[in-house]
Amino acid sequence: MEKAQSLSMPHYGLGVSFVLSHLAAGARVLMLSHGVARLRCFLIGGATAAGLVAFAIISVWRQA
Repeated sequence: MEKAQSLSMPHYGLGVSFVLSHLAAGARVLMLSHGVARLRCFLIGGATAAGLVAFAIISVWRQA
């Protein structure tokens, strides 16, 4: 794999994680506005954050 391609992979992964985190934050706000219990909204947001952290760790570990 060329160096330019290998350097652009973390950049694209970061973009995907930002898009997914914005979708999760919007879903959390939407659920709160529709009367879903706060605990459930925070649990869903926490699970999403944990998934994104795991994605970041795997991406960095894979590049090493």
